[in-house]
This record gives sequence, structure tokens and C-alpha cells, in this order.
Amino acid sequence: MENYKVKMLVDGKEREVAPGTRLSQLVEIIEEERKQDAMIRELIEKTGKSSLTYVLNGRVVKPKDYEKIEVVAGDRLEIVHPVFGG
Repeated sequence: MENYKVKMLVDGKEREVAPGTRLSQLVEIIEEERKQDAMIRELIEKTGKSSLTYVLNGRVVKPKDYEKIEVVAGDRLEIVHPVFGG
């Protein structure tokens, strides 16, 4: 069972994570992967954070709750980018 992975959807694409993975760990991986995106890079430079919003199974998750949540097989995580305009 040591090679067992939990399958879930992240932005509509299947992703495998280790059993017991916390949302905080997954967010850290995602933000590392996306930090080269021009908009995200600029946000990080200006504010110190990416300002991405995470929606797990249709519910917005507050950053303070990331560590409390263990992702499980079948979870769906959507990543919402900030929108600017006027």
C-alpha cells in the first residue's frame, strides 16, 4: 500500500496526492507551480501573496482552515484567480 495515491480533481484535471495530504500542503505545491504566472508573480511582488482562492467541493475555504482539511479521493478543488477591473 505504500504506492497508494488519492485521486482527486484540481481545476478539472486528475491529480494524485499521498494519503493524509492536508489542503495546506496541496496549496503550497500549487502556489509553487503557479508562481511563474505573470499575474501571480506581480501579485506576490506587490502584496506578498498570490491572492488565489480555493474552492473545495463547491465551498470556498478560508486560509485559516487549510491545515484542518485532509483531501480525500474524489475531492474537487477549483482555483479562482483574482479579477481586477473597473
